[in-house]
Amino acid sequence: MSTTAPAVARRKARAPKDAPMLPNPAKPMSKYKPEYCALVEQWGREGKSRIQCASLLNIDRGTLGNWERDFPEFQRSLARAMAHSQNWWEAKAQQSLGKKHFQAQLWRYSMAGRFKEDYAEARGPADGSGFDLGGFVAGLVDAGARAALASKPQPGDAAKAVEPLDVVVEGDKSGPKLGEQP
Repeated sequence: MSTTAPAVARRKARAPKDAPMLPNPAKPMSKYKPEYCALVEQWGREGKSRIQCASLLNIDRGTLGNWERDFPEFQRSLARAMAHSQNWWEAKAQQSLGKKHFQAQLWRYSMAGRFKEDYAEARGPADGSGFDLGGFVAGLVDAGARAALASKPQPGDAAKAVEPLDVVVEGDKSGPKLGEQP
């Protein structure tokens, strides 16, 4: 039996170039629906994150990104949703300022994680001068910490090694007596 016969039999017939495109059964159709735009905007008004919106739509992070890339109306709605979400979180902070239970540091870290563009710490010089004061100070702190560690005695330094002692508890007949050599 020839080895090329099965290969020829397995070839798919090609449709003419002017034939309508049919969905590829190997690639599932997108679950995207235009009504999802209104849903994500509503969830944004409730302070939901991108991942929470994806979870509520029963999709993963990658699919959310694909929909954002493939459907411009969804991209705009998701952008508005994130603006609504940031507004929700900022309003919560304004309502809670001065109250005993408000944890400013926790809120700050949450905002820096959720809304990096507006709340994350700048990594370079803010004034465009080329001098990074924050990086300079961090370098000084690191150098000081290294110097402090270097001044502490480390194992194996010139200190004399201490030999362990054999201690015998009174009444223990198994070992040497105090003052006796083992």
